[in-house]
Amino acid sequence: MVNSHNRSFFGQNTALIIQSTSKKEDWVFFRCIKRKKGNIWEKPSQGEGKVIKISLEELVMMLKVLKAKKDTWSTYHSYNGSNTQISFNWQENIIWINIGDYSKMLDESQIEIMKLLLEHLLLEKIEFATVSDINKDGTNQLQKRKHKEIKNDSVSFEKNSKIKENQNLPYIEEEIITQEPKKPKIVKTIKDVVKINCMLQRSTSKAVLLQFPNEKEAWIPKSTIHNTFDDKIKTSQLFLIEDWILEKNSLK
Repeated sequence: MVNSHNRSFFGQNTALIIQSTSKKEDWVFFRCIKRKKGNIWEKPSQGEGKVIKISLEELVMMLKVLKAKKDTWSTYHSYNGSNTQISFNWQENIIWINIGDYSKMLDESQIEIMKLLLEHLLLEKIEFATVSDINKDGTNQLQKRKHKEIKNDSVSFEKNSKIKENQNLPYIEEEIITQEPKKPKIVKTIKDVVKINCMLQRSTSKAVLLQFPNEKEAWIPKSTIHNTFDDKIKTSQLFLIEDWILEKNSLK
């Protein structure tokens, strides 16, 4: 049995990487990265992307959704004054994963792979991460390792054609987790994205000017568009745009 695991789930614009650095640690890391302008992916080695620490209890709830025992599950992580919402949602035959500003859709094959991976990690960590490691002097060496600040430990990503370099991943401090807040924020799901054919008129680094089928024009932030498109094509092309921005500009 190996001591660490890395598995990447890539989409067109977002990737989710699941990492377990040791079977003796009762957590796993979820790392999210996005495709930037110029078809370049965010680089964790340069502090880009988003990383969160997932507990065994959270793995259990994620598996309930993956196994279709629940339609949805969400939680919050609070760290250094910053709140991150995490959610798993079924939408027809796919699962939509939201981690802060990062959204990743899993198709049928990816759902099955993630389910098997999380099941394996959960069983492995229950077996090895819950073992008492008491030394002759009565000290618990496992707890010492967990609470020791590790600054220079590194983990290599799996070799993937879309990431061509090994990334050094630092450990992060323990996060304070609050389950199911009374006033949850709105979570983006696939229902919040509208498919629409538009003419691209102009483009900047952060927004595009689109002409809609009703001949109205509006500036749309690129952060609200969830598919790749060609800035140079002036003919009609498909855009997956968040519903709220269309409502705001009276384009529906």
